[in-house]
Amino acid sequence: MKKSTLIFMLSIGIYSQGLTQLIDNSDGTISYQNSGLMWLKNANYADTRMNWEDANNWAENLEFAGYDDWRLPSGEDPDGNVCNSDPDGNCTQTEFWTLWEGYQIHVFQPEPFENIGYRSYWTSTEWPENTDKAMAQDLDDWGQNDFPKTNEFFAWAVRSAGAVEINKGVALLHDLSGSMSWSYNGDYNPPEHHQRVSIAKKAAIFFLDLLNEHAANEVHLGIAEFPKHPWSPANGCIGNTIEGLGLLTTTSYNNAKNNIIPNLQTGGNTPLLAGLWEASNMFTDNMITYRSIVLFSDGYHNCPGSVSSGDIELSALINDLYNKNIKVSTIGFARAEDIDESILNDIATGTYGRYYSITGPTFDPDLWEDPQEIPDLALKETYKNILVNDLELAAAITDPVVTLERGSALSLPVAICDADILTSFFITWAIPGQDKVSLKLISSDGEPVPSSELKVTKSETHTIMSIPKKFMAMRGKVGTEPWKMIMETDSTLEDESIKCLYGAIASSGVKMKVKQNKKSYSTGDGIILTATIKQGDTLIKGLSEISARISVPEMGRGNWFVKNFDTAMYNYQVDKAITFEIKNPLQKAARFISDVKGIQFPYRTQVLNVKFMDNGTNEDVYADDGVYTAVFNNTEMEGSYIFNVVARGQTKKRTWGVTSENININVKEQILKDQSRSLYKIIVTPMDNKGNYLGPGYANKIKINVSKGDVSGKIIDHLNGEYSRSVVLSSTVDPRSVKVSVVIGNVATTTDLVKPFFTCKIIIYLIIIIFVIIIIIQYIICKRRVRRISGS
Repeated sequence: MKKSTLIFMLSIGIYSQGLTQLIDNSDGTISYQNSGLMWLKNANYADTRMNWEDANNWAENLEFAGYDDWRLPSGEDPDGNVCNSDPDGNCTQTEFWTLWEGYQIHVFQPEPFENIGYRSYWTSTEWPENTDKAMAQDLDDWGQNDFPKTNEFFAWAVRSAGAVEINKGVALLHDLSGSMSWSYNGDYNPPEHHQRVSIAKKAAIFFLDLLNEHAANEVHLGIAEFPKHPWSPANGCIGNTIEGLGLLTTTSYNNAKNNIIPNLQTGGNTPLLAGLWEASNMFTDNMITYRSIVLFSDGYHNCPGSVSSGDIELSALINDLYNKNIKVSTIGFARAEDIDESILNDIATGTYGRYYSITGPTFDPDLWEDPQEIPDLALKETYKNILVNDLELAAAITDPVVTLERGSALSLPVAICDADILTSFFITWAIPGQDKVSLKLISSDGEPVPSSELKVTKSETHTIMSIPKKFMAMRGKVGTEPWKMIMETDSTLEDESIKCLYGAIASSGVKMKVKQNKKSYSTGDGIILTATIKQGDTLIKGLSEISARISVPEMGRGNWFVKNFDTAMYNYQVDKAITFEIKNPLQKAARFISDVKGIQFPYRTQVLNVKFMDNGTNEDVYADDGVYTAVFNNTEMEGSYIFNVVARGQTKKRTWGVTSENININVKEQILKDQSRSLYKIIVTPMDNKGNYLGPGYANKIKINVSKGDVSGKIIDHLNGEYSRSVVLSSTVDPRSVKVSVVIGNVATTTDLVKPFFTCKIIIYLIIIIFVIIIIIQYIICKRRVRRISGS
C-alpha cells in the first residue's frame, strides 16, 4: 500500500515497442503499463548479493518513492504454476519475463533501467519439488531455474501498481482562414513574421514545450484546422484533422513542433463551427475523461453564412461539446475589435472552459506596438490554466512580469514545495532572439543547480529548465528558504531593456482548486470564490497568504458599440482585398469605430486585490476547515473579470507555493426600456440597471411576440443597441388591445403595443388639472365676493 500521498505519477520518458510501454516516473521507479508492475529503476539498489531469505526481507521492508509494499518478482505464471527452464525451456509467463518479451531487457541492454547485475536475480517463489530451493532468473540467457536458498544472488524490488491509465487528451485547433495572414492590427499583406498565424505558431510551440515537460506520455495530443488545406472552394466550409489524438511521445512532440505547426498555411473563409465539430470528434475514446480543446482564432464565423450568439447552430455545438465533457479554451488572436467575443465567450462558458484574449491580463499595449512581439507573456497564463485546471497535470507557482536593463541581473525568489516531483522554471521575453536572457537556479541550500541535473528547452523567446524529483529530494535542496531564479542580460544586448515574464510550473502532489459560486453573473452580483489546496487527499490548512489579483474591464463591449455608434457605418465599405473575410455587419461596425473614428476598444486597466479567508466570516462557511473564501463585489461594469489566485506560505516547516487562475464572464441582466414608434414597429433598447447596454450582436437571444396579429420577419439589429420587429394587424384589431412580450435570456417583460389613452398616469394628470381649475374658479368667486362687500 502507499505510505505517503506525496507522489504524483508523472512520466518524463517513454520506451516503446508495439503497444507496450515503460514509463519513467522520474522518482526512481519505472512503470510497465501492460503488466501494471512498478519496478525500481536501479536494478541493484540493494548494492549487494544476498541469500533468498535476506532478499525477501530486504524487499518487504523497503520504503521507496512513498511506497512500502515492495516485494521480489514472482516466479509463477498467472495460474500459479512454477516453471523451471530445465527441462521446460523458457518460462514465458513470469513477471521477469515481461521485461524480456516486451523490451529484450538483459544485463547488456538495461535501458531504461540501470545497474542490472550479472547474472541471476532471486524471485519470491519456492521450488515446489524441494522447499530448500527457490527460483532465480538469469538476466543473461533468461532462464529460470531452482537454486539452494543459501546461494547469494541479486535482488530487484517490484510492486503491483495497476495499469497506468492515460486519461487526458488535448486538441489544438488552428484557425487558418485568410485573415490569419493579416497583422495583429488588421493590416492586409504584412511581412510573414508580422502575421497572426506566425504569432499563433510560436505560441502553440510554447504550449507544446510546456505540455511535453509536464505531460509527456501522460496525455493524448491531436491537431486540427479550419478550413481544410490546401484550400479550395470545395473545402471552404469544413474542418480537417491533421493529426488524430495519440500519445504525446518524443516522436509525436518533435513531429508537431518541427513539422506540422511550422507548415500550417492560411487561406479561405472561417468555418469556426465546423472546426470545433471536427476537433470534438477526435474524442471517441471513452478512456479519455479529461478533454480539452485549445482554439486559436482571430475572428468571426463566416462560412457557411454568419452566426451570432444564441443561434441554433451554435447552441447545438455547445450542447454537444458539453455532453462530451470537452472543455474549450478559446483564444482571441487579434485586437478586440476584430474578435467576436460574444461567440467565443458562449463556447467557453457553455463548456466550463475559459475565453482568453492576448490583450490581457499581462497585455501591454505599448509593448504590442512592436509587431515582432509574440504572445508568450500573455498566453503563459492561458497555458498554465489548461495544464492545471483542465488537464490537472501540474501546479503553477508564480508569474510576475519584470523589466531587465541591458547588462543587468535580477535575483528573484520562487517558493518550491518538497512534494514537487518535476519542476520547470521558465522565462519568456518579448523581442525574439535566442539567449537574450540567461537563467541560473539556486536551490534552498544556496548552491547553484548543476547543468548535469537540468533538462533545457530553448526557443527565440523562451527558455525552460526542468529539474527531476531525485535532485530536489537531496538533503537541503528544498527547504524553508525559497529557490532563486537569476535572470541576466548581456551587455551587448541590442535593446536598452527587455520585458520578461518568469515562473515555475511543478508537477506535484500539491494542487489548488478554485471554484466560483455560479456559472455566470449579472452586473452588481457578488462573486464568491473558494480555494482548496490539497496534498494528495489531505487539505492544507493554516495558510495566511492566499489572494487574488483581479483585472477589471474599463468599458463593456455593448457600451463601446452603443456610445460610439454612427449612421455612417451603414455605408462603410472595407477594402476589397479583405471583403471575403469581413462579411459580418457587426465586424464591419467594429472596424468603422476603430479604423475610421479612431476609437480603440478599451482594455482591462484597473487591477484590484482580494484576500481569501478561512475564519468563518464573510461568506466563509466554516473556520479553519481548509476551504478559503474570497468575495468580490465590484462588478458594476459588464465584461470579463480575470482572477489570478496565488497561495504561498509555510506550515510545519514546509514551504508551499501554488497558483491557479479563473475567469468569470459577467453577463448583464437585460432590464428593457421599450419605445413604440408606430403601431406596427416594436423597438427595444436592452440595458441593465447599472446603465450598461447589451449592445449589438444578440438578435438571436431576443424574442418579441404579440398577443394579437402577426409578427413579420426577423428581429433587426440596428447596431446602435436597438432591436426591432414589425407587427401586422388586421383592420378588425384594436392596437390598444395588443400586448407585446419581450424576452432576453431569462428576463421577460410585457407592455402595451399602444398606450391606452386613459392610463393611470393620464387619470392622475386629469385629476390634478381639474383640481387646479376648481381652485382657480374658487379664487375668482372669492375675489368677486370681496369686491361686492367692498362696494356695499
